[in-house]
Amino acid sequence: MAVSRATAEKDKTIGRLQGALKSSRDILNIIADILYKASEVFRRAIDAIIHFITERHKSIFSSSEVAGIKSVMQSYGKITEQQKAVGTWLCDYAEHRQPFDEIKHRHTLNEVGDVADGR
Repeated sequence: MAVSRATAEKDKTIGRLQGALKSSRDILNIIADILYKASEVFRRAIDAIIHFITERHKSIFSSSEVAGIKSVMQSYGKITEQQKAVGTWLCDYAEHRQPFDEIKHRHTLNEVGDVADGR
């Protein structure tokens, strides 16, 4: 009985946390939608990531794409870790606009992380 109650409580907590995570993602996507429509630099950064995702033979960002992505990262994050968090948000929003597979998602996150690191 105790195991059953503990399991039910755990499941309830997991459900509550998943709901909060979904709400957070929805809010971040709404903010990104607004920025995508209002900011040319933000739009170029997202479009560069989507282009990277959808191009079969593309393995790195072009210099202009790096500049756009880095500009957005620096606008919303002052230190590298903050810029990496912004980069993750950009990748997640790009995936929201143009769904892609997990392998491509990880590769894109790595490349955007490299942009934050200055590589």
